Amino acid sequence: MFDTNAFNRLLDPGIDISIFKGRVDIFATHIQLRELHATTDTQRRQALESSFHEITTQTLPTESMVLPIKLGSAKFGDGTYELILAKLNGKANSFRGRKRNNKLRSNPADAQIGEVALKNGHVLVTDDPELFSVVKDCGGTVLRFDDFVKEIGLSTAVPGIT
Repeated sequence: MFDTNAFNRLLDPGIDISIFKGRVDIFATHIQLRELHATTDTQRRQALESSFHEITTQTLPTESMVLPIKLGSAKFGDGTYELILAKLNGKANSFRGRKRNNKLRSNPADAQIGEVALKNGHVLVTDDPELFSVVKDCGGTVLRFDDFVKEIGLSTAVPGIT
């Protein structure tokens, strides 16, 4: 399961996304696509959306319905989303104190992405330290993007990785 920032890393110099095809299954939800679509730079947005469609094996529904939602894109939850969201909001204070407009950043999208990875037994690939920590604390498997690239044997795909 790629977090949105992992899709952004696909555009890094030296990354050839074709090397992922046939080696790993990349999962995502409608959330990552929505976040990529919100990119303001038109050329980057088009490249991100193209990469998403090229590399994503399957788009999964979210495990909990958080409104507003496109019908058919989510399931009814069991409380896991709320647990992850509470932990993420707690971690935000202890990490970078991420705030928007002097308010603690809410992490509903991150919580949903983390929940889908946990519930489906997928490795979450993210460079977000709060999401990484929370999903790991909840028993999930998490890798940073560079570690993911190393793990699948593509260490030469990213400059600076040995």
